[in-house]
Amino acid sequence: MSSFTGTDLISRTTARDILDYARSMNDNHIVLDFSGVVFISRSFADEFYGCFHSNKHRGFEFEITNANNDVEAMLAAVSKTHGVVRKKSQNGSSINEFSPKTAEDFDAFMNLLGA
Repeated sequence: MSSFTGTDLISRTTARDILDYARSMNDNHIVLDFSGVVFISRSFADEFYGCFHSNKHRGFEFEITNANNDVEAMLAAVSKTHGVVRKKSQNGSSINEFSPKTAEDFDAFMNLLGA
């Protein structure tokens, strides 16, 4: 993938570009090879997770291979925050609700808040 995207994946746009490219393959099983990818930002990982996991219901299956430990850790951390429901209060401030299943879920949520 690094030949297509570079070694540092930082933008949400890059995640959407990867999804568009994967869809153009006209194959329901896509293998995403992260060889050479050194770093992914939290925003890239969030968009990537959202894009790729929201397409499962459309019959797409995605497999990630050759991701380094840092990339895997970021994807894992972000995947835990996708169960968080965000609401707005009457005064417009954010209200974050979640139902943690594990202590790791709670830690991921607190990291999302910057606590």
